[in-house]
Amino acid sequence: MAEGHHRSAITRCCFDPGNQRVTSVSYDKTIKLWDMVARSTSITIKEGHSNAISDCCFTSDGRYLCTASWDKSLKIWDIKTGEFQSRGPVTLSQGHEGSVSSCCFSQDASLVVSGGYDNAIAIWETDAAYKKLSLKFPNKPFKK
Repeated sequence: MAEGHHRSAITRCCFDPGNQRVTSVSYDKTIKLWDMVARSTSITIKEGHSNAISDCCFTSDGRYLCTASWDKSLKIWDIKTGEFQSRGPVTLSQGHEGSVSSCCFSQDASLVVSGGYDNAIAIWETDAAYKKLSLKFPNKPFKK
């Protein structure tokens, strides 16, 4: 068994683009970056979100990791340089009225899209940490 496991259920896992690392996020509010070759945790982030982390995704170059949380925020972590350890992550908030359930970077990493339990999709410009567009869907399911 790998060292440094989560203390609660894992909600999402994803490979980095080079398939060398796996990130897992959990109800325990932690982020783990696993080194596939060493079969161990290379980075553990214990602080950043104040509620369960529901999703994670890498940029296509593997430098940045985005996490979505039930604390209504997204965080962008510079995994390549580890800069977040001294400066903290970039926080994208005030885009959802409820928990954020999903996130995905655009191919060029200039945008990140998030979905939430508030039936909304938000599109963010990553450089400016600015919400570019918000789409709110009706509470009732669509009918054909």
